Amino acid sequence: MRVKLFVLMFPILLLIVLTSRSACAEVALVQSDPEDGAVVAHAPKAITLRFDSAIDPAKTRVSLSEVGGRFTPALPRQPKVSGPTDHLTVVLPVLGMGSYVLRYKVVGADGRPFHGRVSFTAGGY
Repeated sequence: MRVKLFVLMFPILLLIVLTSRSACAEVALVQSDPEDGAVVAHAPKAITLRFDSAIDPAKTRVSLSEVGGRFTPALPRQPKVSGPTDHLTVVLPVLGMGSYVLRYKVVGADGRPFHGRVSFTAGGY
């Protein structure tokens, strides 16, 4: 009797475990433009970040600073989240030559926060 119950319940339990793991997966950065560490001839007008799952636009925060902290350009209060809500576009102010770091904090659909940074150098060649 117990063996039959186990055989019947095992596929259901396995499905629950596999489904709950994917639902709780943390958001991860898949791609950025410019890429992290890029050296570009001219400062970009925007930075685009693509994540592996949807993010909550209302809870997204970004900041930009020049390496060394000498200068912090103002950014739009609310960055643009587009696509199937997994793309984040940050419109940048006019930047001069230098190295910059964009720091971001996003919140996934499951409510878990994820933060990171993307750096680039403008006018490096």
